[in-house]
Amino acid sequence: MKKMFLPLTILSLMGCTTDDSCGCHILDVSSDFNILNSNNEDLLNPNTANYFDNDEIRIEHLKNDGTYIEFHQSNLDYKYDFYIYPGGGDLYTFRLLNQVSRDFIINNKITGVIKWNATERDTIISEISETSNTRITTKIWVNGELKYDMHNGLTPEIITIIK
Repeated sequence: MKKMFLPLTILSLMGCTTDDSCGCHILDVSSDFNILNSNNEDLLNPNTANYFDNDEIRIEHLKNDGTYIEFHQSNLDYKYDFYIYPGGGDLYTFRLLNQVSRDFIINNKITGVIKWNATERDTIISEISETSNTRITTKIWVNGELKYDMHNGLTPEIITIIK
């Protein structure tokens, strides 16, 4: 196995260039959240009282014409722009995918409103950095509060929202 590691590493590095002409695309604009109540109970867990039902959650994104559009693309695996998965420990994790077109990127930001149910909402703003081959998240605000900043050491793997 060790004998295979060095050749594979060399082959991997040979496929990359410094002029962004490798033909690859890196899209990393998703973000992960744990959603807890004031008692630190997981609101994504169906066993928690008043949990947020996966079937009721919807995402709206701000379009460059000023309107909010509910995300729904039936041709995608995650047609509502999110999914929930069992995270570390006993917590479920909510992944906001931000699978939006250029019409939803305003001043290098994607604005999404997570509608947990008929009354609960959170606004997520993701600042992105783009090149011809990449689109990555550099900052995330939750309801106006900066929660992630890759350039200043504020880099939690999962952002916690308390409801």
